[in-house]
Amino acid sequence: MKTATLITALVLFVAIGSATVTQQTPNRPGGVVILKSAEVQWTDYAGRPGVKLAVIEGDMTKAGPFMIRVKFPANYALGPHTHPGVEHTTVLSGTLQIGYGTKEDGPAEKLPAARLLGASWLLSTGQRAAATAVLDELAKSSDARIAGLAQVQLWRTKLVTASPAEISRWLAQLEKMPPEIQAAGWYVLGDLFSRQNQPEQAALAYLKVPLLFRQQRALAADALLAAGKQLEKMGQPSQAAGLYRELVRDFAHLPAAREAQSRLDSLTTKP
Repeated sequence: MKTATLITALVLFVAIGSATVTQQTPNRPGGVVILKSAEVQWTDYAGRPGVKLAVIEGDMTKAGPFMIRVKFPANYALGPHTHPGVEHTTVLSGTLQIGYGTKEDGPAEKLPAARLLGASWLLSTGQRAAATAVLDELAKSSDARIAGLAQVQLWRTKLVTASPAEISRWLAQLEKMPPEIQAAGWYVLGDLFSRQNQPEQAALAYLKVPLLFRQQRALAADALLAAGKQLEKMGQPSQAAGLYRELVRDFAHLPAAREAQSRLDSLTTKP
């Protein structure tokens, strides 16, 4: 079950698959849909006062894919609920905050996930001390995911100064974290080894991400790119090129692929 807290959000829900085509004109190729903002028809969302609904395509009441847009009033909160199928959500405007569980989480600013996100951003600002204090607190959370991410963010504050003993302790902590958190931990350790001028260890840490957590595609792509850069630093351009080719082939739609292609072109044109 998950609790969805939505604040000033305009959300687009997309269920993957073929769908009924609407707004189709005779001279447009089949499957092509163009719907202008002014053509979207908004209605009241039944059972949710103040919420507006627009069905773009498909039928919400039947099995199969559909696409809708939803407008929520400011500070609107949805109670715990479930979804029977796959749902993809795109926030077009505003802020979406999501919690998981069977009970209401309380004010958004007090949610552990919200505090974690805020503290993470503040690490690189003049409020670093306050952010670190929040992360220290969250690292003791009973939620292993929150605690793990908070610990990983705290590692970022010691990328240059971490001692071998601290790194060994972090590696031991990483092995105990939930699998979905470990990918971020390996990436940060890659950054640590890179900052400490240990390119081989950095490359190995980065490569853990695409090898073990490839489903986290954006992070896996960034890690492949970072590992390739470390191999270049080690004087291994052919191995780096191999990683760049893999990135361009398997993650072509992600931003990291463009930089990988640029670096690959540079490597292949060198005498």
